[in-house]
Amino acid sequence: MEFESAQRSFIPVNPALRGIMWMVAAQVLFSAMSVFTRLGTQNVSWQEAAFSRFGIGALVAYVMARMRGARLSITNKKLMWARSSESQ
Repeated sequence: MEFESAQRSFIPVNPALRGIMWMVAAQVLFSAMSVFTRLGTQNVSWQEAAFSRFGIGALVAYVMARMRGARLSITNKKLMWARSSESQ
């Protein structure tokens, strides 16, 4: 219990500020991924760079989901199709 309260003290209480911090962190990570992909394509083919970019992204998504206790499986197939269909 002590660890959880110490861990939560670093997260801002204001939901708007927390959302802004997540957006800034996502942009920084996306920019870093873009820079490293561009640097990597100087030495390897674009296919290998694209696969590495996908693999690292999938690994990060998996680790974050496991840390939060979330499942990566689809439970509502109707909603999945609704989200993936073209909106009019």
